[in-house]
Amino acid sequence: MHKIYQKTFPGEKNAGFTLIELLVVVLIISILAAVAVPKYEKAVEKSRAAAVFQNIKSLADSLERHYMANGSYPHDTMDGLDLSLTGCQPDSTGRYYCADSWYDYNGGGSNQTRFSIMGVTRVYGQGGGTTLQLYLNHDAEPGKITCSSGISGVCNSLDFVTK
Repeated sequence: MHKIYQKTFPGEKNAGFTLIELLVVVLIISILAAVAVPKYEKAVEKSRAAAVFQNIKSLADSLERHYMANGSYPHDTMDGLDLSLTGCQPDSTGRYYCADSWYDYNGGGSNQTRFSIMGVTRVYGQGGGTTLQLYLNHDAEPGKITCSSGISGVCNSLDFVTK
């Protein structure tokens, strides 16, 4: 008497899968996953970096409006800007914290020549992410954008980054 899961056909041996066949399938799936996962992580990080860039661009525009209205940038804080980032909350240090990123403003430091906004993506479980820094119009390097990332190739693939 044959069991349902062990059907045999006339002239052939058992029609079930062997252990070797199952291991080969698992190996092929593992190889495909090993190739696909890093590309997926890079694509996700690129989209996060693009979102961070849009936010630091909006923050920079707001800081430039503040400069035009008051004759100077605020000192190391983004309080009082005519902008609110959706889903972001400022803290006592002047940083904005969001779900996938955080933003900081450098109000010139001690020599009042470095004015930039930094945006950092958060990669959970890995520490860092991608850091974008945009230098404001009255900085020594106006409009310069720098990028550093923990995932290789992210900065090279962003067209707006100064190389």
